Amino acid sequence: MKKKYFKNMDVNEQLDIIINNNTLMNNFEELFYSNLMEQQREETELMLGLYTPGVDIRDHYSSFFLALSDWEKFFNNVNKDYLSEDGIILYNEISKLYEEYQNTELFDNRYNELYEIIENKCKELLSICEKQLHSYEHYSEEDVKEELRYHIEIGDYEEMYILDNDKTVVYEDITKIYK
Repeated sequence: MKKKYFKNMDVNEQLDIIINNNTLMNNFEELFYSNLMEQQREETELMLGLYTPGVDIRDHYSSFFLALSDWEKFFNNVNKDYLSEDGIILYNEISKLYEEYQNTELFDNRYNELYEIIENKCKELLSICEKQLHSYEHYSEEDVKEELRYHIEIGDYEEMYILDNDKTVVYEDITKIYK
């Protein structure tokens, strides 16, 4: 039986073997999805703050939705640097209104009007944030293949091999050292 190691194959041949191996492909897709969810979690913390002040995160089966609980806490904790282009535009609009709100007297009619306007705009901004975060949950087969290609190129699969050019079964030796 002749071993043919992945490290001796070109990237496209390795890619073809892995894609057509259900176990390897399922394992990789699980890892890929897990990494996306970790990126989503990290971006949530960077964008909305570690404990997302002013925002309630509600789990909904395999996803989530965000609800505004305190617009002022939300606005004061959202990090503009992690917002999408639309989010930045709305954030800047809210900033101007918020500055006016802070400089308006409590019993002035404009105070209550600004409160409502800002609250509604913060709901819009939170919706933009939610959409941005949900984008991690949607990926294409091409995204998975592109990421798999990257892992092949950096040598993650180079110790795997096939026997006698049978591309349906992939092997990997596990070496143990005892001292």
